[in-house]
Amino acid sequence: MAKHFKNSNDNSINVPKVDNAYNPMPVLNDTNVREARQAKSLEAFGSTQGGKQPLTQKQIAMRVIFGVLGVSIAIMVGLFAYGAYFIHSLNNSLGFEDEQVIKDLKDTLHNAEDDSVFYVALLGSDAREGDFSSRADVNMLMRVDTETKTISLVSVPRDMQINFAGQGVCKINAAYAYNGPVGAVTALQDFAGVEISHYAEIHFDELVDLIDKLGGVEVNVPEGFNTSGHRIYSGVQTLSGEDALAFTRNRYQSVAGDFGRAQAQRIVVEAIINKVLSQSPLDMPSTITSVASCFSTDLKVEDILNLALEFQGSDYSIYSAICPSYAFNENGVSYVGVMYDEWHSMMCYVDAGMDPLSTEPIPQEQLNDKKLGSASNGASTRDYESAVANSGLTTDAVVSVD
Repeated sequence: MAKHFKNSNDNSINVPKVDNAYNPMPVLNDTNVREARQAKSLEAFGSTQGGKQPLTQKQIAMRVIFGVLGVSIAIMVGLFAYGAYFIHSLNNSLGFEDEQVIKDLKDTLHNAEDDSVFYVALLGSDAREGDFSSRADVNMLMRVDTETKTISLVSVPRDMQINFAGQGVCKINAAYAYNGPVGAVTALQDFAGVEISHYAEIHFDELVDLIDKLGGVEVNVPEGFNTSGHRIYSGVQTLSGEDALAFTRNRYQSVAGDFGRAQAQRIVVEAIINKVLSQSPLDMPSTITSVASCFSTDLKVEDILNLALEFQGSDYSIYSAICPSYAFNENGVSYVGVMYDEWHSMMCYVDAGMDPLSTEPIPQEQLNDKKLGSASNGASTRDYESAVANSGLTTDAVVSVD
C-alpha cells in the first residue's frame, strides 16, 4: 500500500512502501565462514556450476584421489628423470674424454663367454698434469668369479721385456705410452694368454682422492720406509690417500725393489676392495658414486654396483701374486724377464680360480690350454735358468705378508 502526502502546492505524491529500508550486513561468525567455504569448495568441484547436480561425496573423494595420484605420478616421473640424468652423468665421468679411445677399446675387449667369470686389465698411470706420454706404472690382471666369490690379482712387472707391434723390444709399461688403453690391453692379453673383457684405469692423483673418500684403507705394510715426508712403519695400519700413494711408489727402500712396489700396489687394491665391500647395502650406492669419478673404465656405474652387491656379505677370497720374474740388464737398459714355465703354471691356477701360489695338481682343462701364461710376446730368453741364477734380484725376494 502507498502512503499519501501533500506538498505545499497541494499536489498529491504517491510514495511506494519500502520494506526493510535499512538492511545492515549480516554478522559473521564461525558458522557463517565454514558454510561459505564449504559452498565455495562444492562449487569448485562443479556441484553448483551450470545448473548441474551437486557431486556426491563418493565423486568428490574420487576426484581427490585421482588428483593426489596425478601429483604423485608427476613427482615419480621427475625423480626418475633426475635419477636417469644422474646415472648418465656418472657414467660419463667413468668414461674417456676421447670418443675414439672408447671405440677402439671396445673393439679390443672380448665379451666373456660366462658372465660370472671375466678378466679385467687394471692399469695405474703415472701421468702428471700436462703429461701426454705417460707409462703405466701399475700393470695388473684381475680375474673375477661371482659364482665362487673369488678375485685374483696378478702383477706383471712394469719393466717386463716384450715385443710390441710396430715398436720392437720394449718394456710392457711402454705399451700404454705407444697406444693408450688399447696398447696396454693388447700387451697384457698376449702376455697372460687370456681374453680381457674389461678395463679400469686410475691416475695417481685420483688414487689419493679415492682413498680419502673411503676414509682411508687398512693395510699390512710388509716393510717400513721413510721417504718424501712419509714415515710408514711395518704392520697393520690405516693409510690416508697420500700415505697410500707413497706406499705404492716406494721401491728404493724395499729389498725386492720394483717387485716389492708391485706387491704394495696389490695390497692397496685389495684394501680398497675390502673397504668398499664393508659398506652396508644402504650405503653402497653412495659409496660407489663417490669413487666413480676416480676411475676411467668401460664399465657402467650400475655394473660396478651390481658387482659389489654380488660379493657383499659373502665369504669372498682375494688371491694375490706377481708373475715369476727376474731382473737383468741388456745394453745398459734394466729389464725384467719372465720365468716361462712358472708363469704358465701360475696362470693355470688363476684361470681355474685357485690360489696362484698353489702347489695342488693343475686341473687338466687348464693344463691343456697352452695359451695360458704363454707370454707369446715375451722378448727375454726362453732358456732362462742361467739368467735367473745370474740375476741379482728375483720375485722370490718379495717379503711375505701374513
